Amino acid sequence: PPVRPRGNTGEQVPQRPRTPTGDQRTKPMGESLGAGDDVYGHGSDVLSFQGGVEVGTATPNIVVDQPLEAHLESPTVVDKAIAELGDAGGEKRAEAMSKDLESKVLADPAAAAYIAYELGELYERRLADEARAVKALGRALNLDPSLRPNLWAIRRVFYRRALWPNLAKLVDAEVAYARDDAERADLLLEKARVCGHRLNEPGEARNALDEAVAIAPLHQGVLLELERFAAKAGDTAALLDVWERHADAVEQPARKVAYWLEVGRASGAIGEAQRSAEAFEKAAQLAAGTPGSERVARERLRIAEEHGTP
Repeated sequence: PPVRPRGNTGEQVPQRPRTPTGDQRTKPMGESLGAGDDVYGHGSDVLSFQGGVEVGTATPNIVVDQPLEAHLESPTVVDKAIAELGDAGGEKRAEAMSKDLESKVLADPAAAAYIAYELGELYERRLADEARAVKALGRALNLDPSLRPNLWAIRRVFYRRALWPNLAKLVDAEVAYARDDAERADLLLEKARVCGHRLNEPGEARNALDEAVAIAPLHQGVLLELERFAAKAGDTAALLDVWERHADAVEQPARKVAYWLEVGRASGAIGEAQRSAEAFEKAAQLAAGTPGSERVARERLRIAEEHGTP
């Protein structure tokens, strides 16, 4: 066999003959391999193995891009535990809160009131027991009538159950704990709406509105409700007073002009010439230099012709 030199020593090392593989065994000497020839030898046999790993093939690896939530177990272990627990956990918590409430009734009524309120929320929202919820919220009201979250919770129950007499009494009790005149007027307005629209007690509604107007003369919600009330009753004198208050309460000049025009028309119709003239004069001053000035002059002339208003 031929030999090749080893390093630079000049020593000759025999070379081992290579065994032809694949198509090399069948191709004649001097013939080159084609593009489709198997240069590795028996490659098709290797790829046909079952359970093997494909290396160096043209098959792409497919990766499905999914969010992390898709790989999590659903429902989770926590969800299963909560589902198995059911209302038992709520009942245990309610029992513990009741014991805590009893321990603080005498020592700290304000803290006991807040616990009673939370107990009522637990009964209503978690356990769906409205009867026990109302009882707990009522106890909180007795312990601390000024606890606002509790008042809102009771109001929510009364509205849902349409307990209008109870709601009117609750608002009466809440008026005494209002922080300022605006809040007190809001509560009286709520009472007026409940008495007027739900209980059919126009006398109580009118008293509440009059009290609210005396407290907050420029409260627009109260004025609007009083306007509806006076218009339904046909009380022109009350309407004139409300429109004048509206004209002072609103900020937009166009709305001021509209209210003064209403005062001028209505007062001229009932023979109050001086009041009508003053109303038209105020409207003319506000509308001066605007397109509304012509409307004011035309309306003033019409009222003068119909009712003899100067």
